Amino acid sequence: MPDLRNMKVAPFAIGGGVFLTCTLATILLGDYALSSDEAPPFDRSTARAMKDMGDARPAKGVWMAWVTHLGDNMVLAAVAALGVLWNLIRRKWWLAAAWAVIALGGQAINDGVKNWAQRERPPVAWRDPAVTTPPRSFSFPSGHALGSTVIYGLLGYTMLLEAKRRLYVIMVMAEVALIVGAVGFSRVYLRVHWASDVMAGFLIGAAWLGLSLGLLESWRRRVRNSAGVP
Repeated sequence: MPDLRNMKVAPFAIGGGVFLTCTLATILLGDYALSSDEAPPFDRSTARAMKDMGDARPAKGVWMAWVTHLGDNMVLAAVAALGVLWNLIRRKWWLAAAWAVIALGGQAINDGVKNWAQRERPPVAWRDPAVTTPPRSFSFPSGHALGSTVIYGLLGYTMLLEAKRRLYVIMVMAEVALIVGAVGFSRVYLRVHWASDVMAGFLIGAAWLGLSLGLLESWRRRVRNSAGVP
């Protein structure tokens, strides 16, 4: 299996396709989730199911609270800062700049959509007791889901640039999917987000990451080709 440096595909076409597909899906999802002041049936039934599950096994809430911290702003900011620093040390200026721009762009998009949608979170009475600090921002989209998709996805891309074996590629992609999926699920399990908030976070994060990496990879290959690097 060829690595990213040798793939005979058009990165921008793939990134653009991901962006358009996820953007359209987000619009449709937003139309469904934000069509009224009350959460739609799917969100409410999912939240109730998670509450029943949490009430039956309170210890799981503590574990989910730990998982959800992987998507906290401070944790994601630390990962992004380390990504910038690591690439500066390795003199990969272009990748260090990409880390900064993509991370900051993802946060700006999250804040902008939240302030536009202004959706309320699930009722406080529904939340898991493990949530000791009530979230203060709006609900749609989930910043944890969006930020995790962008930052851990970018980390996966950085690691794949060094990939030379198929098993390594599979392991990296599986690990990124596991972390991002676990963070998103934890937000629904703890009832600090509606399920559609998390889905929107995944979609918006994937749209921004797909567009960004499509542009970045196209530029990187053009530079390599002009330098005569195979």
